[in-house]
Order: sequence, then C-alpha cells, then structure tokens
Amino acid sequence: MSVYLSFRTLLAATAAGTLAAGCSPEELPAAPTHGGFEWSTQGWSLVGTHFGTYQHDEATDLWVHPYSGAVYVSGYENGSLGQSAVEPSGNADGLIISLPSNLDWQQAKVLKFESYDGKAEVIEAISAKPVQGQETFDLYFAGRTAGTFGTANAGQFDTLVGWTNHGLSSKRVFQFGTERPQHPRRLALDGRGGIVVSGYDDIYIPSNYVETWEDPFVMKLQRSNDTLAHATGWPLQFSTPFTDTLPGMAMKTEANAPIYITGANAAGSGRGMFVKKLRPDGSLEWTAQQSPISLDMGAALHVLPDNTVLFAGSSYADFGQGTIGEQDVVVRRLRPDNNGQPIWTKTYGTTSSEWVTDLTVDADGNIYVVGQTLGSFDPNIPPSLEESDIFLLKLAPDGTSPQYFQIGSPGEDYPASVAVNGNGDIFVAGYTTGTLIPGKPYKAGRDGFVFRVTPPGFGTGSTRQ
Repeated sequence: MSVYLSFRTLLAATAAGTLAAGCSPEELPAAPTHGGFEWSTQGWSLVGTHFGTYQHDEATDLWVHPYSGAVYVSGYENGSLGQSAVEPSGNADGLIISLPSNLDWQQAKVLKFESYDGKAEVIEAISAKPVQGQETFDLYFAGRTAGTFGTANAGQFDTLVGWTNHGLSSKRVFQFGTERPQHPRRLALDGRGGIVVSGYDDIYIPSNYVETWEDPFVMKLQRSNDTLAHATGWPLQFSTPFTDTLPGMAMKTEANAPIYITGANAAGSGRGMFVKKLRPDGSLEWTAQQSPISLDMGAALHVLPDNTVLFAGSSYADFGQGTIGEQDVVVRRLRPDNNGQPIWTKTYGTTSSEWVTDLTVDADGNIYVVGQTLGSFDPNIPPSLEESDIFLLKLAPDGTSPQYFQIGSPGEDYPASVAVNGNGDIFVAGYTTGTLIPGKPYKAGRDGFVFRVTPPGFGTGSTRQ
C-alpha cells in the first residue's frame, strides 16, 4: 500500500507478532466491530470527490497553489493489494491530478505514469515553488515503481523523481534504486535546484527469508536544466538492525536550509519516535528522542518562519499532562538549536486511540493536524463502531484552542495529506473503503478521495447521515 503503515495494519501486525525482533508490543485498543453508519461534523461546508477503479486506488499527497488555488493530488489507481510483501502490485498506475479549488471533477486533468513493462508504480509526494504573477511552474514529484522508465529496475521497487509542467502535459522521470524495495514518503525543495526526498526501504525479502527490516533513507538530488543526479555525499541510510520508518520531513525552501526528519525506531537504545536535524551537507547535527515507546510514531514536521519546528505524532506516553485515551495526538514546538528541546508540548485525543498522518500551517500560524481515530472528538457521537474515521484538529499558533472536524464512512478512512489555502479552506486527501463524500458513490476496494472543508467554527456538533 502507498501509506507507510496504516492504523489498522499496525494493530493487526502487533497482535500477530509480526513486528521486527526487539519490538515489545505495548497494549493496544481492541479492534472495533462493524456497525453501519456514516457521519461528519455539522456546520461545515464540505465538498469533495472519490476517484478510482474497481481495483484499489489511493491519494497519497496533495499540494495547493498559493496564488491560483489549484489543487494537485498524487497517488495511484488500479492496484492490487494482499498479493505481495510490498504493495500495491498488479498494473497500478501512478497519478497526478489537478483540480480547481471547488474540486469539480469535470475540470480535472490527469497525468498517468505507466512503466514500460506494465508493472506497478505510485506517486507518493508532490511539491512546487511557483512565483507570484507567473502562470508557469514545475511541479516536482517522488514515487516508486516495480517496473522501468528507461532504466533497468535495480530491485523490487525503485525510486522515481522528476517534474511536470503546471498543465500536466509533459513530464521528466528519473529512476534510482538498489536491490531493496524503496518507499519515498516526502519531498521538499531547497531553493537552489536541490530536491530532497525522504522515506525508507520496505522489508527486504529476496527469496523465502527476511534479510533486512524497514530502513530509512534521505537523498538529495540536484537539477541542472533537464538532468538530475545525486548530490555529493548523498543518499544517507540509517542501516540499523531493527524496524525503523521515516514518514516525516520538512525544510525551508531556501539555500543552505537544514533538513528535519521524523519517524520511529522499533528497538535499540534509541527506540521510540524521534526528530533529527541534518545540516545541508547531510551530516547529523542532533537527534531529539520524543518518546521511548516503540509503537509511537513521529508523523510530520513543519519549519516556522522563526526556524522553530512543529512536530506531530502519535504516542502512548505521558508528557506531564496525563494521557487522554490510549494513543494520543502529540504536538510540540521544538527549538532549532539546543538539541531540539521542546518549547511547548500539547496532547489531544479521545478515550480511544488516534494515529496522526500529517500537519500543515496557515498564513496566520494556525496548525492543522489530520489522522485516524477509533473514538469520537464529539461527546454527542459515540465512538466509532466502524473502521477508523478521519479527524482534523485546528490549533492556535501556541497549540491552544483545539477545534475539530471528524468524518467517517462505513469502512476505513485514511487521510494521507492536509493543506490549507489563503481563504481558510482545508483540503484533505487519502483513501476510503466506503462512501465518504455524500453523493459520491463508492466503487470497490480502496477509493482515492479529496475533500475541502470550510469551517464556520470547529466543534459545532455532529450528526449521523
């Protein structure tokens, strides 16, 4: 699947004892039973769409143009799940979709990525740096393929990096790989033609045994006109003997900006979720452990104008405020120096468990965090009897005044990415296994989705549909 580890997959893997050796399973919430309702928080203007085939389809990332408001979504369609150790398989095609800000599918443009040999690919991350007043710009992407785009595949999944024009009418694709299946998760631009991609190698099973567990990487590539090559000294590889994942990365779009990465170590002396600061040349400046619990996960980062760093993750730990439920949302503001010491820490959640997937910040400094929940942020709605629902938290710049939006289908709902435009409209993209958007029929398997919510004010009550 295109997400690094879904909430439900984490629970199932732990119960089955399939996490890497050395990872002690903490107590997790029981899997919910199935009910039959779908609902969303009232009082919000909600528009959106599903997309997909009768196979599996996902949205993995989104980017909103800061001036035109156009929405770009990455992902894949027509994939197969449950048939290989690294997913999707089959004839999955990578996608980038552009939509107007009202998400009118009739005006959508779609750029497909089809390998020369018909094997699976996914576009995992997108970003751009447009100039105000200029219509044209390049949209950069990172993804992975089991096939070939003119370069022989080095292993099971190679990394794809490249760019397309704003109209999605052309693309340049470069392929990099090793014998291990690579899984890029984030992409950022450094302001000097550099493209930074972070992620991890998936479990490497060369035949009938596990040779290596998930292992994070960070690569920096340098664009020169229409060519792309690894920058000197890159890529970086963690190379630990344990399961380690790296879902989060952020940096400022400027020359000589440091790179911040976050994830989790499953075992060893540094187990738990962490944040690392890398210098522009890739050398490590500091590591700040955020918790010592192996099933916690650092999910997302954002570098603020004053160079402090916002961190969001999921944790069973008590950060001095008491725990709210089982696995809570934790948001911290970290110093860029002094080994990343926290300036403040806030936790949020329900009496059940939450799994953070992304965060973003608007022009006023308000913070938006998305993820999955097995509970309810609304006291008028009982905890979900279904698979995971989507939650969205809006926080003041200091982490106070939490407000919420929650939406759920009869199936599992996964928000992969969140973005906000200058009007305060919030966009979320991911996948669902049910009818999530009213009036938009669910097809089969996983459907990709993107929706926009415009709040009159969070927390105005909820209703079942």
